[in-house]
Amino acid sequence: PTLLLLGGSVETTLAPTVKYLEQAGGLGKDGAVRAITAFPHLLGCSVEKYLAPMVSYLEEDLGLGRVGAAKVISKYPNLLGLSVEDTFAPSLRYLEEAVGLPRYCALKVMGVYPKVLDCSIESTLMPTVRYLEKELGMGKDWALKIITKFPEVLACDVQETLVPLVRYLEDDLGLGKDGAVKLIAKYPDVLGLSVQADIAPTVRYLEEELGFGTAGAMTVITARPQVLGVGEQKIALTVRFLAEEAGAGREGAADIILKHPLLLGLGIEDKLRPTLEFLEEDFPNSKAADSIWIATFSLDGWLRPRLRLLQTHGQTGWYHPSTLASLTSKRFCEKLGITQKEYDVEVSRGVYPVYTVHVPPSHAPP
Repeated sequence: PTLLLLGGSVETTLAPTVKYLEQAGGLGKDGAVRAITAFPHLLGCSVEKYLAPMVSYLEEDLGLGRVGAAKVISKYPNLLGLSVEDTFAPSLRYLEEAVGLPRYCALKVMGVYPKVLDCSIESTLMPTVRYLEKELGMGKDWALKIITKFPEVLACDVQETLVPLVRYLEDDLGLGKDGAVKLIAKYPDVLGLSVQADIAPTVRYLEEELGFGTAGAMTVITARPQVLGVGEQKIALTVRFLAEEAGAGREGAADIILKHPLLLGLGIEDKLRPTLEFLEEDFPNSKAADSIWIATFSLDGWLRPRLRLLQTHGQTGWYHPSTLASLTSKRFCEKLGITQKEYDVEVSRGVYPVYTVHVPPSHAPP
């Protein structure tokens, strides 16, 4: 159906486009297929008018080189349907000159959310930047930080999205303007959340279902604003895990979350359950519910290496899991009587991922 819609000739349009994507575009066969699947209209884009000028601009004018350009195209193949002179270059120039983003930040914004380059400068980009700088009073430096951390904000409509959301933070949550700005600075992704679909249900769950009330809910939110993007369903699953599998009970689970809000950003299968198994196996005399919060630390990069060191030095008997987790590496080494080098060697024995919590907004702007 797509081919019929485009009305393209296999010999004169389709085949040259696919070949260009595979070879000159640096995507290879699989990458070209993914790009076309994501943006079928590529098959109707002229190589000479659209594809070649954009690839050349990415590689040469922006200095991305062949590999960097291919990465951008893979992430956002729609770019190849834009005019370099009419859309792409002016938008990038605006990011650098008017917004004030250094080239590397502008490229980062483009790489993370290249759709911004398809936004209207006059109707979308300029009002959003002005709102952050002036109306929220962030000033240019903080506005740039927000944009760099969450470039999707540039595609948000000020009146339909940002103003209602900020008003909710200020009035409904009682943060006031200063509090709302502080929360946004700490968690810029909140600007991509929906009040009705994301924030309000989460706040209501914290206040009513967990019994935190307004004060308790705000304690959790201000300490860990990322919880606003976790979602009511995931919070409920975490509560059930803590209550049933960790043995904390419903009230105990709520108390754990109130003290350790970071737990709400952790996955059950990749973080909570492995940590529970670690506690049950290696600290059978400790109550797992009292120590499950140590799941906020890396299991393979922090907890297990320390336990191995304690076992090697015969000092497991007097250590509680909470102490195992909370001591700094320097203090841990001092108490155990080992050098930092010995500690680092033990940590490096296994290859482990660096764990970070990222809660993507479920209602990012288009």
